[in-house]
Amino acid sequence: MIIATGVIADQTTSNGNIYPRESLEKVVTQFNARASKNPIHGKEINRADIDYVGEPGFVTNNIFINNSGVLCADIKFLDTEAGKELEEKIKGSSSVIARPIMTVPKYKVMEQQDPERVSDVTMNVIMAISRIQIECQ
Repeated sequence: MIIATGVIADQTTSNGNIYPRESLEKVVTQFNARASKNPIHGKEINRADIDYVGEPGFVTNNIFINNSGVLCADIKFLDTEAGKELEEKIKGSSSVIARPIMTVPKYKVMEQQDPERVSDVTMNVIMAISRIQIECQ
């Protein structure tokens, strides 16, 4: 199953960041290299309390940037109770989005303390994508 994320190359995200296509392409390559060697499990994320809900329900086979510049995830549900429950929940949801869990430079944290010390360039760099989580609404 292919699920889109809220990240579009070279466009402002809902949190105000702009991730250059070059930066996204680099972390996509790194993520897919890791995923080809070891399964990268994901869970449903509950944004209300920013916590995981249940056990892993899927693996992310790979991520890619589609022709429109949208970062997408190709996932496979696990043949477990958690996987089956998540698949059913997705089918019944009005909105499903994949959330990439990203590592960004520590400058991101510094922005809240001293915004003038952080440039726009450093704010939009992604160092890694560790996993994909799913959010259902």
